[in-house]
Amino acid sequence: MNDRKPKKRAASPLEASGPAVNCAFDELVPLEKLVPNQRNPNQHPEVQVRLLAKVIAHQGWRSPVVVSKRSGFIVSGHGRYEAAKVLGLTAVPVGLPRTLLLTPMSGRTWSPTTDWRNWPKPTAGR
Repeated sequence: MNDRKPKKRAASPLEASGPAVNCAFDELVPLEKLVPNQRNPNQHPEVQVRLLAKVIAHQGWRSPVVVSKRSGFIVSGHGRYEAAKVLGLTAVPVGLPRTLLLTPMSGRTWSPTTDWRNWPKPTAGR
């Protein structure tokens, strides 16, 4: 059979004070430095936040909080941010977006119902 032993995952500084970090992230940021986006349309009920806090405490961080490089606002992970506050954590794993969220064509985004025939054709030199 396979006699190789699995590699040990390096412990992150966050693990000493809280849940394990089981995701890729760019840096650990103090919770008080994160700024929720006031325009976030998603609202998380208190029950959902408490449940997410239990999941993070048990399984560790599976996804970082994503923060915009430009504005400094949370882009994705408002629920994880609230759960970290419930757990009393001092720092959370933060990822920075690698790509733009919107296409450069008038702020349009892709959806499964998009009719591609009406989109402008790409031209060379743009």
